Amino acid sequence: MTCEPVRLLVRLTVQTTSVYCVQGGAGGEHHEWRAFHGCRSRDVDEPAKPGPSPLGHTLWKWSLVAYGTANALDVASSVGPHYGHETNSLLTNSTGTFDVGRAIAVKGSAFAATGIAEYLIIRKWPQLTKLFSVVNFGWSAGEAGVAAHNFTLRK
Repeated sequence: MTCEPVRLLVRLTVQTTSVYCVQGGAGGEHHEWRAFHGCRSRDVDEPAKPGPSPLGHTLWKWSLVAYGTANALDVASSVGPHYGHETNSLLTNSTGTFDVGRAIAVKGSAFAATGIAEYLIIRKWPQLTKLFSVVNFGWSAGEAGVAAHNFTLRK
C-alpha cells in the first residue's frame, strides 16, 4: 500500500536535489527525504517562475534599440538652425538655445537608467517583459513624432 504525499518541501543544494515528503496515513505521519526523481513535479508546493520566452526577450531588446534610436533621432533633429526654440529646459544652455552635449547626457542617462531598471525588474519578474516592450515602443513612437515635428521646423 502506498501513501500519497500530503506536503512536499524542496531542498536544493549544489550537488543534489531532494524532496522532503510528509506522508499521512491511518498510523500517523511518516517523514523522509527522497531523491527528486521519486516525486513528480506536480506534487511540489510552489512551481518555478516561468522565464521570458526567447521571442519576448528578443522583442524587449529590439524595443530598447527602437527607444535609443528615437532618442538619437530627436537629438539630431534639434541640432542646427530651425524655426522655433527648444521647449525642454533640461536640454538648453543659459541662453535658451539647444545644447547638444547636455541633450546627449540627459537623454543617454535616462535611456541607461530605464534599460538597467527594466533589466533588473525582468530578472525578478519575467512576466513583465512584454509590458516593457510595449512601453518602450510607445516611448519610441512619441520620440519619433517629436523628431518628425522638429525636422519640419528646419530652415
